[in-house]
Amino acid sequence: MWKLLPVFCSLLAAAPAWQIVALSSRPDKISGGDALLRIDVPNNAPLTGITVKRNGQDVTSSFRADASQHALIGLVRGLRTGQNLIEAFHAAGSTQLNLVNYASTGPGSTTGGGLSAR
Repeated sequence: MWKLLPVFCSLLAAAPAWQIVALSSRPDKISGGDALLRIDVPNNAPLTGITVKRNGQDVTSSFRADASQHALIGLVRGLRTGQNLIEAFHAAGSTQLNLVNYASTGPGSTTGGGLSAR
């Protein structure tokens, strides 16, 4: 049994955890209601059968498989101002990411457009 331990550990190292990564900006600094996201899928899990939700609403059709990264890439639109929850579900695992969306003028803006005065 102990001889199998190194093999088991190497399999765990080869299969990264489920993870959602914001590619377009930091997850706490999204602006304009859209975010480009990557869902990293462990090597031992298929890229099919994954459901992605934005605030409970299915947005799976926004994602495409990227076999070279063993991930899904997608542009999630329609983020509400403030907190948003992105979730990815699969029989083999799941993950989530909190996004904070700001108006298209960006974080810290107190005006309807342009730069805020400091």
